[in-house]
Order: sequence, then structure tokens, then C-alpha cells
Amino acid sequence: MRYVHALVLATGLSLAPGILSAQLPVSTGAQVTAGRDTRWQVASGLTGGSLGSFSDAFVITSPVWVIHPSATWVGAAASGSLPGGNGDGVRRFDYVLRTSFTLNAGDALTYRFQCTLDNFWLGLFVNGAAVGGATVCGSDNSSVMGAEFTVGPSSFAAGLNTIEFRWQGDGITDGIVIRSNSAILVPGDPSVVPEPSTYALMATGLVGLMGVVRRRRAAV
Repeated sequence: MRYVHALVLATGLSLAPGILSAQLPVSTGAQVTAGRDTRWQVASGLTGGSLGSFSDAFVITSPVWVIHPSATWVGAAASGSLPGGNGDGVRRFDYVLRTSFTLNAGDALTYRFQCTLDNFWLGLFVNGAAVGGATVCGSDNSSVMGAEFTVGPSSFAAGLNTIEFRWQGDGITDGIVIRSNSAILVPGDPSVVPEPSTYALMATGLVGLMGVVRRRRAAV
């Protein structure tokens, strides 16, 4: 019967939903390396043009605003035509800050955060679809963190998911302040009843294996 037990165990493991491959999009702990926040990637470019390539978000270590100690002010590092600390006040730079992660079938993710930005909010996008509205990050060009915003499980799907914050800047301290309050992953329910075809496959395998066991006993 040890053969039957082995088959049942292997089948159960293959049907059980896993969470090892699911990576939470954010963490409340610091993940900053060499001045870059490795949880997030950022790209920027002139409004109406194309975005540059994505790279780990640049951490602004000398913010002009007083921000919450568990929040991080991130943006694009100055290079080429991208803005640095000085600009002419004309809003003409687009920014996209994103993170990507994978969910298993049946996983439920709830992400709660607060944010504020300099200068003009373009929106929060989950898997390319706009979520929330104009007040997700509070008022434009303000040091006041917006109210906690929740992105629930219905916004996510099995497989690859992407969260993007988009805004425009004028070349003067452009960036966004993110305070990730929680990212809670509830794995798929292991008690979910398999499809009838799955039961049929299991039964066929068990019958065949039991026949092998009987033949071996008869030969002894």
C-alpha cells in the first residue's frame, strides 16, 4: 500500500495552491541599495514623447518636505534631458513608477498605501487599468500624505501583475512619496473541490497502481 500512499501524497501536493512563487509587490522594510529602491522601477521622458528605459527608482535622500519616517521619496535620477534639482517650472516631464509580481491561481492580494507627489497626478494603474481617481495621492504638489488607499483582490489576476504610479513634473524636485502600509497575500483555498476530470484521473491512477500491487503479491 505504500505505492498508493505515495500516489495520493504526490497528487495532493500537485493540487494544493502554492505561494512560494508569489512575490509581494512591496515591503514595509527598507530595500535600498546604492541609493536605489529595488522594490520599484522608474522611467521618465518628455511629455508627448516616449519614456526612457526602466531602472531601479532613485531615492531622494534630501527631501524638501518633511515626510513620514516609514515613507520613501523616489524619482528618476538626473541624466541627459531628464530633470535634476532645477527646472523652469513648466510641467513637461512624464514619470512612471512601477513594480511587478506574480500571483498563483486563487491567491488574493490586498495592498494598502499612502502617497503624495510633486507635481501633477496622472493616476494609479493596475495591469494597465486606471484605479481610484484624482485623489489617490492627495492634492498635487503637496507635502500632505493622502488618505490610505486600498487596492483589493479584484484588481489583480493570476500570473504577472503590475502596479504603476504616473505623474508629471516641471523639473524641480520631481518625485513621489510612497508609504506602503501593508501588502497582504492570502493563498488560494486548499479545500477547493477539484474538477470532475481531475477526480477521474486520480481514480484511474489508483486503480492501475492497485492492480500492480495485487500482481506483485500474487507472484510472491
